[in-house]
Amino acid sequence: SASGGVAGLIDAMLDAENDERVQWRGARALRDLILKDDENKQRCCDPSKKVEELLLRSLTKFPLDSSVQGHVIRLLGALAFGNDLFRRKAGEKGAVTCLIDAMRNHPEDESVQLHVCTALTNLAHNSLENRSRFIEADGVNNFLKIM
Repeated sequence: SASGGVAGLIDAMLDAENDERVQWRGARALRDLILKDDENKQRCCDPSKKVEELLLRSLTKFPLDSSVQGHVIRLLGALAFGNDLFRRKAGEKGAVTCLIDAMRNHPEDESVQLHVCTALTNLAHNSLENRSRFIEADGVNNFLKIM
């Protein structure tokens, strides 16, 4: 079932948190599922699943792996789009800082840079707190350095 797909992918990512291939492939597959089905997005954003924490751990564990960074950041941005609760929780857990770190760690990777910009835009939308986090984390200067 579709819900088994979302739950199964999240479980696989949790079971293999130290395997970068499982992390980026799981993130890619989850993103594909949520883009096609709003119910899957809601399943993925279920607060009991704490997906934002899983994604931020992946970003932190594999800071130099552009596949992990790109796919996890794409999923993070997609989940933040139109979801105030996920946006707030991800921001509180450190998503803005993780995204700025990814921007700094991958200055020549246009794909990672694009996904960081999209995710930051989605996190900042309707969230004064996340906008403030971006400014406090020196996000503006980091953006200017990359440009």
